This record gives sequence, structure tokens and C-alpha cells, in this order.
Amino acid sequence: MASQLSGGRVRMPEHNIGLRGDQYIQAVLNGNPITCKTMFRMEVPAFRYVCDILRGALIMDPTERVSVNESLGMFCLLVGHAQGQRIVGDRFQHSSKTINRHVKMVMRALHHLGRTVIRRTNTDRVHPYIAGNPHNYPWFEKCLGAMDGTMIDATAPSRLSNAYRNHRGRIAQNVLCLCDFNMKFTYVYTGWEGTSHDARVFPDALSRRRNQFLWPPQGYYYLVDFAFPCIEKFMPPYPRERYHRSDRYSGRQF
Repeated sequence: MASQLSGGRVRMPEHNIGLRGDQYIQAVLNGNPITCKTMFRMEVPAFRYVCDILRGALIMDPTERVSVNESLGMFCLLVGHAQGQRIVGDRFQHSSKTINRHVKMVMRALHHLGRTVIRRTNTDRVHPYIAGNPHNYPWFEKCLGAMDGTMIDATAPSRLSNAYRNHRGRIAQNVLCLCDFNMKFTYVYTGWEGTSHDARVFPDALSRRRNQFLWPPQGYYYLVDFAFPCIEKFMPPYPRERYHRSDRYSGRQF
């Protein structure tokens, strides 16, 4: 008999529903592309590419039971949907201990990979986005990109929930990011509570040596918004000037 009687109760396996881990991953990757974007927050080519990098750089090695694809899927499902380990374990048919181990493994691997992927913009030549647009060149010839803070949903201990609850009522972190004209991140600073303002996060990112802020070379600068001070190497908008198209249209009503 598949089940056994023990102490008057029927003992049944906990994870015996649907496709097991790697089978589920393959079904998602070979199925409707929308499913991969919905479940793992990445399109299929991006998911496969990240897996190949993790294997090729020898950052992660598959175990006998869990492949790199499956480990990344666990991580994306848990982080992308703020799911608990038991929920992810039921989806992949693994114990919470296995989920915990592989999620941490992927987290460390991606952190290691970030040192290679997140890097300074090349300043050897003017970026084509600037050089090829007469509205931008030569006015923004020395601009390397833009910096801003963004709210990223997070999970915080109950005793700290009020500090992380932003003005929209969400539990979040205020993450400061630098982005170049290739839409690639060149610097990311995380950890600040959702209640914190960009004007408070900004000086902290610059002043702490361990943050390793990417200062632009001499003569270059980043674009920032009104929340940031107008200091050397950072250019905010000119005060009391309409820049956005919606502002220009609304101005016609006066």
C-alpha cells in the first residue's frame, strides 16, 4: 500500500501534486511566453540567458536533485511575488529546507554577478542617443545618465513596518539607482525605508565610503530631479520651468 497507518492516522507524502520542479520549469519555458513573464518576472530569453551566465561563470553548480533553472525559478517566484517558502515548496515539490538553501545560493550568485553587470558607463565617446539627436547634442555631450529614487516593495518585520510604509501605504524600500542611456543600471543603493525622501538617501549614498558611489569623471555629470541638490556633477531641472509635455499642454489653459 502506498500509504501506511501510524498512530491511527494515514501517512501521506507532502509533495505529490502536479509537475515536479524541473518539469514545471520546462513547461513554463516551452509554453506561453506570457506565463514566464508573469511567474518569474522575466521573459523566456532573459531567463535562459541568466541561467547560462550562472552556469558559464561557474557561479552556481547544479545539485543532483535541483538544476540551475529550477533554483532560479524558485528565487524569482519567491522574490517577485513575495511568497513564503512553503508556497514555493508546494509549487516546486520540495521541502522548505531545500527552497531556503537554493534561494540563498541564487541570491549570493546574483550578488557576485552584480559586480560584473553593474558597472560604469564608457566615456570614450559620446553616446549615440546624445550624438544622434540635435536636441541633445552638444548640450548633453558630457551627460552619463540619470539618477533617481524608486519605491520597491519589500517585506519588513512588524516592528519596523511603519518606517517602511511609504506615502502610498505600501511596505517598500527607497532604492537609489543610476541608469545610462542603454537603459542599464550603473549603480544601485538599497536599504532605506519607504518613508525616507530622496534628499535624505542621496547624501548618505555619497558620503559613506563602503557604498562605493560611482562619481562621474571630471567634466561629466548625471541628470537628477528636483529632489536632489544642484551641486557639481549633478544637474537638476531649472527652477520654475516647464519640461514635461503635460505641463506645456496644461499651461495653454491659463
